[in-house]
Amino acid sequence: MEKVLLSTVTLQDELERYRPYFPPPKAILKASHIAKKHLPEESFLARSLPYLEKGVSAEGLSKALGLPLDLVRFQLFRLERKGLVQRTGQMDHGRPALLGHLLRGVRP
Repeated sequence: MEKVLLSTVTLQDELERYRPYFPPPKAILKASHIAKKHLPEESFLARSLPYLEKGVSAEGLSKALGLPLDLVRFQLFRLERKGLVQRTGQMDHGRPALLGHLLRGVRP
């Protein structure tokens, strides 16, 4: 019981320390070309690789894997620091904004 409590507190401390550096929930991330070489030692990466190969946001990955968003963002941050995932610079907007629909309707 003591080990479980200690690891939980340690994880919580890490989450709080690195939270400002986590990828935004809607930022799209992709697996790097070396990601497949690290599958045995990274179980989170193994589970998320099919999504990361296409490009996925932390929100999308959280829903797909059934994990809390902050935990997914933390894991993606760790993978990003190792060079196993990269931000694409794109954001997942989920559904197009109303302005986008209106502008598409106006175009010839």
